[in-house]
Amino acid sequence: MVIKLCIRQNKQRTDGSYSLYFSFANGGKTRYIASSVAIPSVKNFKNGQIVGTPNANYNNAKLNQQLIDYQKAYDNLPLHVKYAGLDAILSALRSTRVNTLSFRQYAQKIIDDYQTQGKGSWRVKEQALKKFVEFYGELPIESITKTAIIALMEYLQRNLSETSVGICLREIKSIYNMAVNDEKLALNDKQPFKGIKIPKGKKREIALTVENIQAIQALPVNYKTEQVAKDIFGIILCLGGINMKDLLALAPSQNGRVSYYRAKTDTTKDEDVKVSLAIQPELAQLIAKYKGTESRLFDFGYRYANYLDFVRYINKGLKKIAAKAGVNVTLTTSVIRHSWATIADELGVSENVIDYVLGHSVRGMAMKYIHRRYKAADEAIRFVLDAIDETSSSK
Repeated sequence: MVIKLCIRQNKQRTDGSYSLYFSFANGGKTRYIASSVAIPSVKNFKNGQIVGTPNANYNNAKLNQQLIDYQKAYDNLPLHVKYAGLDAILSALRSTRVNTLSFRQYAQKIIDDYQTQGKGSWRVKEQALKKFVEFYGELPIESITKTAIIALMEYLQRNLSETSVGICLREIKSIYNMAVNDEKLALNDKQPFKGIKIPKGKKREIALTVENIQAIQALPVNYKTEQVAKDIFGIILCLGGINMKDLLALAPSQNGRVSYYRAKTDTTKDEDVKVSLAIQPELAQLIAKYKGTESRLFDFGYRYANYLDFVRYINKGLKKIAAKAGVNVTLTTSVIRHSWATIADELGVSENVIDYVLGHSVRGMAMKYIHRRYKAADEAIRFVLDAIDETSSSK
């Protein structure tokens, strides 16, 4: 049995287009089953592929998968059907329906699982999937090949920045790799990304200057959203760029110090390291303002489903106060963290101390040096805060 895609020039449709057919040749006879795809002209079909139409890539992938499905269905037919002749074979094939999982369906399940688990990266995956579906629609996951990925990349490059193209393709690759490891799926191409250079884009490290920080701190605010955002801005600086997940989980202070182990996230690879920081006078005022509970250092007066919802709320307030202060930066809690590290580095604080304050692992640090590291961390935070105050008072 030879199964292939063809065009029948004597079967032109009333609108002038041509339907594509699956031809089945066996024992000197040929029969046809019409596909759901039509093309404007015979010139749009070359070497078994659709060319020169807007949806050529999608339709080629779809028809190729149907060819595979028909071949699988034929291979699984009982011998007595195969020997009964071509008409009997086609009757059996017409009654065969192969339910093929689309990439969108598989990816959506992954995204739903990530969202349920509270993993923030589900939003990035969702945006990548939207771009994939925008181009390919319900493409069967078994139809993803290197050619399909190259076509997708070319489409993305016409519509997105190199950075966005890179993010999108990396997320698509991540989801596909999960499918490769799924024993329930029999994929035709295990490595469709092999040899494809995914764009990295230009890495942008955004940091506030000391002057930016002063402008934000001096800004009068009237709305609660902005006031809480401004206070959290100060708290993050006083705690050496602490990330929000750790800030919201801080336990009450002991002996004038705030201590925590950095929370694990999707991207955290550091070993467990206890961060212990002295409460600076500026921080003491904010702790009193947002007095927490028996188990939490801070209570900002909000109830939220998860910390990411609160982070989005705070980032919205940060953007507003940055704009009002004339700071031309898309301000987020991550930017504050990076800004603290940048200023500390510019002031000559050692890389090891900065890493420790940020909660990164400091390899090879013996226990006898822990308290010395505490002191160095406290001095670094005070150094940064004083540099901001000194520059402000000298104006």
